Amino acid sequence: MIALKERIAGAFERASSYDDHAVVQQRIARRLARRIAALPLGPAPRILEIGCGTGFLAAAAEGLVEGADWLMTDISPAMVERSRRRFGASATHRFAVVDGEQPAFEPAEAPFDLICANFAVHWFEDLERGLSRLLRLLRPGGNLLFSTLADGTFGEWRGAHEPLGFAAGTPSYPTREALAAMRLDGVEGKWEYDRLVETYASASDFLHALRAIGAGTPRPGHRPLSAAAMRQVMRRFEQAGASASYCVMIADYRWPLATTPP
Repeated sequence: MIALKERIAGAFERASSYDDHAVVQQRIARRLARRIAALPLGPAPRILEIGCGTGFLAAAAEGLVEGADWLMTDISPAMVERSRRRFGASATHRFAVVDGEQPAFEPAEAPFDLICANFAVHWFEDLERGLSRLLRLLRPGGNLLFSTLADGTFGEWRGAHEPLGFAAGTPSYPTREALAAMRLDGVEGKWEYDRLVETYASASDFLHALRAIGAGTPRPGHRPLSAAAMRQVMRRFEQAGASASYCVMIADYRWPLATTPP
């Protein structure tokens, strides 16, 4: 793994209270699970999950997909282990540490009927290439279903920085238009958008929540603010209501039946 991936994996290794703070992630997991249940997967589908975290998505889908072989993967060994503990000796769930942007399996895996990811692919360094690699792991007619974050996410926090002449360390996310325009190996996706807003007791609580869900990794090149500057930003954030937006995009790409992945 390169340095950025190591930092991301390390942040999730330390996210011991993830389940207590990942409220939006759980809500979107339930939404994705309903989408999965509506897909024509057929009997005993092979499912690959990228960025399984502590198992929100697979748990939400339990009982909705019959006889699935569900391979749960994450870049963080700690998260994989927490998912393993959640499901115990499950006959339908397997676990592996995998970099979802450049997936490699030992031994090799057969093509999947479904590849899914909840709040994971926005960590890819090259989103389009990473998603295209995943698409090629599908059988003809298989689906790539995922949620990701769009421009405007944490806009309130960024807005508390800018009038003071400061730059926030939160990542820059693609616009909704750029995401919806992505063609993966020529395949067009179906996208939907939602904006969810979480309100916090204070700026400190917001920052604590980001660290707790492993999202405290600053964007590359960010220079941390001084303590005095950060206090100014935190005051402005609280004065504006201490709320933060999650601009969520959900996508579904279907590999054409007439094409066999290389």
